[in-house]
Amino acid sequence: MNDNPSVGIQIADMQLDDHIGALGRNITENWLLNLRKTNPALLYMFRDKNVAPYRRLLPWSGEFVGKYLTGCAAMYRLLGDARLKDECLAVIDELISYQEPNGYLGVFPEEYQLTGKSPEPDLLDDKHSGAAFETWDAWGHYHIMTGLLDWYQITKKKPLLDCIDRIAALFLNTFYGATGRRLIDIGWAETNLAPYHVFARLYNETGDEKYLSLAKEIERDCAEESAGNYLAYAKKNLPFYQCPKPRWESLHVVMGFAEMARAVGQEDYLEAAKQIFYSILSTDVHNTGGFSTREQAVGNPYSFGAIETCCVVAYNAFALQLYHATGAPELVDFLEHSLYNAVAGSFSKTGRWSTYNTPMEGLRMANYHEIGFQSRPGSPDLNCCSVNAHRAIGMLADWAYVQKDDALLINYYGRAHVITADSDEITVEGSYPFCDTVKITAKLSKNKKLRLRIPGFAPDTTISDTVNFTKKGSYFESNGNGTLSAELHIPLHYRIEEGKSDCDGRYCIYRGPILLGYDRGENPTVAVRDIPQLSLKALNAAEVRPLDSGELAVFVNAADKTVKLTDFYTLGQRGSWYTTWLYH
Repeated sequence: MNDNPSVGIQIADMQLDDHIGALGRNITENWLLNLRKTNPALLYMFRDKNVAPYRRLLPWSGEFVGKYLTGCAAMYRLLGDARLKDECLAVIDELISYQEPNGYLGVFPEEYQLTGKSPEPDLLDDKHSGAAFETWDAWGHYHIMTGLLDWYQITKKKPLLDCIDRIAALFLNTFYGATGRRLIDIGWAETNLAPYHVFARLYNETGDEKYLSLAKEIERDCAEESAGNYLAYAKKNLPFYQCPKPRWESLHVVMGFAEMARAVGQEDYLEAAKQIFYSILSTDVHNTGGFSTREQAVGNPYSFGAIETCCVVAYNAFALQLYHATGAPELVDFLEHSLYNAVAGSFSKTGRWSTYNTPMEGLRMANYHEIGFQSRPGSPDLNCCSVNAHRAIGMLADWAYVQKDDALLINYYGRAHVITADSDEITVEGSYPFCDTVKITAKLSKNKKLRLRIPGFAPDTTISDTVNFTKKGSYFESNGNGTLSAELHIPLHYRIEEGKSDCDGRYCIYRGPILLGYDRGENPTVAVRDIPQLSLKALNAAEVRPLDSGELAVFVNAADKTVKLTDFYTLGQRGSWYTTWLYH
């Protein structure tokens, strides 16, 4: 176990001036700040839970506000927009006001709270129809607790922790005591056992033994075959897709293992988490850096099934958790690749909408088109992905600049100016990842070292300042001088990956961390099947045009045909069909 885990540094001020920063600001302005007004049922579903006729809810409706708050906390850490902080604290104040005296903070009627069932409403009168549907009530509380905990860590406002504490008391009084009930009894184990993760987190945050006790009780439920039995399958070194519960929601349960490793100091927990993560990385992460096929692990990253945004968010949160626990540089390589492709590609560049499915091939569609069944009166834009997608952008705050021992690590080379809480000042210049030169200027507090990441795809990265920097593993490390200036040359090599399984006979192309693809709208005279096979020689001779909007255009000449390849973030943004898999 890593005794000195890396942590995201505390930022006093940051201006992120690359295309990811521009996207984050658009998301904040055009989606997050007005969500409570445009979708008032975000909160009113909590207020009206006992008012008949009951709202026609989804099993997971209670998750929406928690996911929103969790993602907003990450976005606030990244961009520091005070308006977003004020809006979220107002949302939290109203949300907490709807908490029941017994601690319940969900959306289902009193007699059905934490039972796993809720009545189907009969809107013609004040009675319900008699039918019932399954609920993810504990899952909803998990996301609320996670969001409140994240904002507590930012603000240290005690009412947030008090609200969580009342929810914990509710779980203690409802399960694992004299009632004889267990959390597993309410069904949907891959979702409703997720509080395991947040209770372990809460123990590590507060040291309160009741949280650890709750986590241990839920862990016993997790050991049931019907609940996934994740630890046992990991110890057998079996791939995640072969476990009984390979849906993406299970990752929120599995993330509890890394927290338990910290809580009780047992290496086995962390090893299990690592085994699960890396098995998914090798069997279920697509060329876009997106996890999942049809909302779960299937063991085939070449399948064209839907790549759900929620799955990408959960897996990237898992990667970030393991990075801070282990410091493994390949996890940053993954996070960078996923951010520039699957994550950025899940949003309209306006920030106004995100996707449910961001496919390797197909159309880029707003989530409210593909999963419009989740739309409800008062919450027309809310669905599982719309309230969650921004979190994957905001998580950049926790891996871009990292404190490790006596060093400040720069993992992210997007154009930025950063001042840390320790008064370290960092300026990053250039147009990475579209151009290959990055200039770093740093003024550091006394004796602090600077480490500059060497991307895994470019081990031949060079640095201009060989006096103050030496290569150590995956970083160039300074000698501890206070003021430093260096220029990195990061070769943006083209790489060709051969397809297998569903993509047999096809190939995809990368340039540095960017996945390239064919957009039919940008190639009106060249059909994808008419493109001659592209070679590395042809690609290296291509004309490259990086644009200020973050768009990368690569013009390749082959057999008297000019083909325009575009970065994945841009593919399909204008509504045309695209593919990342070309034909031999």
